[in-house]
Amino acid sequence: MKKLIALMIVLFPVFVISVIAANSETIVVGHTGGNVKQKNVDTALMKAGLTKEGTTHFTVTFAFGATSIDCDAFYGCNALTDVVIDEGINQIDAYAFFDCPSLKSITIPASVDFIDPYAFYGCPSLAVVSVASGNPHFMSENNVIFNKNKTELIRYPQGKSGLYNIPDGVRTMATSAFTDCHLLTEVVFPDSMQRISRRAFQNCTALTKVDIPEGVPSITQYAFAGCSSLSYVSIPPSINRIDNYAFWQCTSLTNVIIPNSVSMIGNLAFADCSALSGLVVPRSVINISETALDSCSLLVIYGYTDSDIYTYASANRIPFTVIDSTNPDDLPLLISSNTNTGFLNPADKTIFLPDSFTIAAYSVNGGLKWKKWPNNADKAHKLIDKLLEKDIIFYLSDQLNENGIPKTKDIEQSKIITFPYIEAQSKNEKIITWYEYIWEWFCLLFTSTHK
Repeated sequence: MKKLIALMIVLFPVFVISVIAANSETIVVGHTGGNVKQKNVDTALMKAGLTKEGTTHFTVTFAFGATSIDCDAFYGCNALTDVVIDEGINQIDAYAFFDCPSLKSITIPASVDFIDPYAFYGCPSLAVVSVASGNPHFMSENNVIFNKNKTELIRYPQGKSGLYNIPDGVRTMATSAFTDCHLLTEVVFPDSMQRISRRAFQNCTALTKVDIPEGVPSITQYAFAGCSSLSYVSIPPSINRIDNYAFWQCTSLTNVIIPNSVSMIGNLAFADCSALSGLVVPRSVINISETALDSCSLLVIYGYTDSDIYTYASANRIPFTVIDSTNPDDLPLLISSNTNTGFLNPADKTIFLPDSFTIAAYSVNGGLKWKKWPNNADKAHKLIDKLLEKDIIFYLSDQLNENGIPKTKDIEQSKIITFPYIEAQSKNEKIITWYEYIWEWFCLLFTSTHK
């Protein structure tokens, strides 16, 4: 009889789902077949006196016989908090744990050889992910899932917060690796990064800053779409195309410089970027979608009259400011301070900054000693000339404490040089010089004090 039972287990694999409720009652459900399906989960919950929509927290473990967790198996389990997948399961399908808002941790065994990129999508509280060290296909580090040799980032948990440094050696990432990670504020890429996947950071609504590393060839579809707090992005000269919806609905993005390497900007690439006020486009861009810049009401394009973007701007009635230079390498340099970004035109040394920015002090090459920014136009221009000649890094700040140290910690720098700049009256194709700016400021001050 025992031999017969053993034979039946081999021929007809059985798995059990243990549902552990708050009262510690365990209900074991048997089923012939290897896939964990939604109906099996529903049955287990019902026998435990629970429902998917309920508020009683429970955990799930798997026993012998199960080989995969099907799509939508745990869909909508509102009170599911922890999952321990036991040995024997080798596959976790897409949306297996979709819409499990209370799920905080999951343990993956050595037997799993396939994890769909969307397996844990829709789990905003998931912050702890552990992969068994003996798994030959996957590994986890700091609760992030990678392939075994750590060259591909598979999934970053949605409940993990703050700044994240992608480890050295990672070359690529799975589709939607960071999608909907609303607590991610900044990501630092390693030099080894070669590809940012489609939808990689879509809807990362707290992400504020991105420096795309040299070596990445394109910004893929929806890569940063919906990143509503993204105010700074640096695009390297290795990028040759900006695909459809790449920065769609990045409503905090203000100024972007496209390098000379880019030839194509896709459909709705910067559409609905409502704060986008400056876009530098080089001559190399020869293919730009008709909808690439839709609903960017504040936009001014900076470029050359002998370029395709000039024709595009004219046809779409977008204000255009000419970069007065015959040198194709004379693109403006990206500059920043705190959360503001802008650029300097090296051809005529015109400098631009948001209206809200005022310059308090500057520092050279990251030095601790800060100097007051000259309020005299001549001195300011001479200082800029001097720094340009030396090609050094120049930091700036708009607020200092009583010791003359910047109040903010996030003093940013560009790859070459950082400068303050003044807003241009681009709609009239007129640039305000330092002299005019200081004069207007003086007149305004004089008028206000003599009323």
